[in-house]
Amino acid sequence: SFSCITVDSDTSTSDSVLAFATGTAGNAPLTSDEDAGADAFRAALADLCLQLAHLVVRDGEGASKFIEIAVTGAESDASAHRVALSIA
Repeated sequence: SFSCITVDSDTSTSDSVLAFATGTAGNAPLTSDEDAGADAFRAALADLCLQLAHLVVRDGEGASKFIEIAVTGAESDASAHRVALSIA
């Protein structure tokens, strides 16, 4: 999500995203991809990251519009990314 952000054709090279597992929620730790809840955690984290990425774009300096480009049928994610950036 975050590596696909562009505002006025500029991609920030100095932004960082960090996530920490502190255990304060009291949930059982996930120790493997097969653990119960691992898929739900991945989906929730991906959704959160997408929402935060959208907020970063909407708050971007000089941003007056929000456009989301979805590329389908590309050979790879990298190819889709190149196509999307050429449109943006």
